[in-house]
Amino acid sequence: MKNLRIEGVNKWVIPFAFCLKVSAGFIFIYIYSEIYGEGDLSGDAGDFMFESKILNNVFYESPIDYLKFIFGFDDLHATNYYLHEAKHWGAGDQAIINDNRNILKFHSILHFFSFGRASIHMIIMSFLSTIGLIQLVKGVKHFTKLKPVFTFLTFLLLPSLLFWGSGLLKEPFVILGIGLFVRGVFYLGGTLKKTLLIILGVIFLIGFKPYILLCLIPSIAFYQLFKFLPRFKIIGSLLILSGTLVVLTFAFPMKVDFIIQLLSRKQYDFKNIGKGGVFLEHRENFYYILPEQFD
Repeated sequence: MKNLRIEGVNKWVIPFAFCLKVSAGFIFIYIYSEIYGEGDLSGDAGDFMFESKILNNVFYESPIDYLKFIFGFDDLHATNYYLHEAKHWGAGDQAIINDNRNILKFHSILHFFSFGRASIHMIIMSFLSTIGLIQLVKGVKHFTKLKPVFTFLTFLLLPSLLFWGSGLLKEPFVILGIGLFVRGVFYLGGTLKKTLLIILGVIFLIGFKPYILLCLIPSIAFYQLFKFLPRFKIIGSLLILSGTLVVLTFAFPMKVDFIIQLLSRKQYDFKNIGKGGVFLEHRENFYYILPEQFD
């Protein structure tokens, strides 16, 4: 497809990239099935497939209720009735948005023609992240002396991007959102297309990993400041951004404190996942027990 080609990149590189991502996707499924599981998908990948099928089954009982879930018009009664087994649907209080619901909605739609085959879900996710990489390269290729093919292959072959961007979790949508957003910001054509690209990128980022967008905004702001300041570009840009951060910190101390606590808790949780151990839940409290504390 001409619209999915990158100027300066051989037209067969893109299909090769897609096939490579699908291969990485099969490795993703193998790891989550055979290494982490016992022949069936396990972890978040297995949960998303299982719980999205529960959501998909709502359609066969009540198409209207299913559409309410998809478009966000569901209520607590319907959730308790249909989705009491879907732990990711009601994942507790979220800082911005419960992005788990969006990935469950997407997979539930795929279940209508995938018949529960994780490989079909993976192929579609790999296709979306491939489009994201294409948009990303189109957005940044004017800012590097590297040939577009090298820029594309660099993003494609980064191990973390290749593996997680070819799986069943949220990362393919994140890559798609970043690609659309970055291309929109740096797009040199018409205003309408530029605005549309930015809006689509923001929608995907907010819908699947909002904090990624919060990380991108300062870098985009730095670029714009660097671009328009007449002198002392780097120092001036850093000073303006730092000053803005200080003002926001003093203006909204409670919000800043909440964000810091949230990030600290997330970091603590990720470290504990890496170390291993056991989590216990008692009402609103969670307890983490180290392996050496088991006895």
